[in-house]
Amino acid sequence: MSKQIATKTGMLSSTHVAAVPVATTATVYTRSVLMGSGENYALQYKATSDGTVLLKIELEVGLVPPTTEGSADTTNYCVPENFADIESALADENLHQKNIAPPVSKYCRLKITGSGANDATTTLTATLIKQSDV
Repeated sequence: MSKQIATKTGMLSSTHVAAVPVATTATVYTRSVLMGSGENYALQYKATSDGTVLLKIELEVGLVPPTTEGSADTTNYCVPENFADIESALADENLHQKNIAPPVSKYCRLKITGSGANDATTTLTATLIKQSDV
């Protein structure tokens, strides 16, 4: 008889901070996370801000850690083909959790982009949850 376990990994900023700052229209990348083996994945996330929140959240995958954590790395990382945005226009400060079905890859990270009226104080805290049979 198998038993299911869930493990959680925080998606941290490049400076190891849990609340990733996404000021105005900046594009930021979380640190990469080793995906490991798992059958089911979910992402739990919450934005906070002193003003308006307006974020696009995408999942990027790669086979190796990025050249520089927290920076764009188009050589080793990409948003998977035909993979929907996790959020195309997140505009609230509620707690969200979404099932995601990433393609087979060794590492993943979030690409977070502020849009339009996104406030300079906006941050995003996210946790990757994976469930496996043991």
